[in-house]
Amino acid sequence: MNTAKLLLALLGNQRDLLLQLLEITREERACLLSNRLERLEEIVEEQARILHEQAGLSRRIVRTLERLSHAREGADPISLTGIFDALTAAEARDARAFYQELSALAADIQREGRVNWHLAQQAIHYVEYTLKLIGRAKDGPRTYSPVQHGESRRPIQLLVDSCA
Repeated sequence: MNTAKLLLALLGNQRDLLLQLLEITREERACLLSNRLERLEEIVEEQARILHEQAGLSRRIVRTLERLSHAREGADPISLTGIFDALTAAEARDARAFYQELSALAADIQREGRVNWHLAQQAIHYVEYTLKLIGRAKDGPRTYSPVQHGESRRPIQLLVDSCA
């Protein structure tokens, strides 16, 4: 397989991985909204697997871009957009289409990630608030007077505390 065809195949693989990541990120949002927290651990593990695979694929794409760049005379710094003139017209058209699709997918994933982050922050605040309420219930109601040591004040203190 020539280098340009390899690049296009790798870009197709990258698109497929980003589509998987977008899908699992949307599932993460659904879990956060429906409070299905037991599924979140699996989702995070799947995201980590996809990102690890994506990192390896990105390294392969960079190596392929370097080979294309070195094949050209007066090679510019490597980038997908800068390599288009080293490709045939059809390959450049396909590479541009992948570039646009990958850019749109990356923007979608970032947007979904920001929404999920905010949802997770809200869930954390809710849990913290609930824990504060539980802590107050455990300690009993707050009194308005200092704690009196002695049995004679105890019934009156209980009455005031229960009314507060």
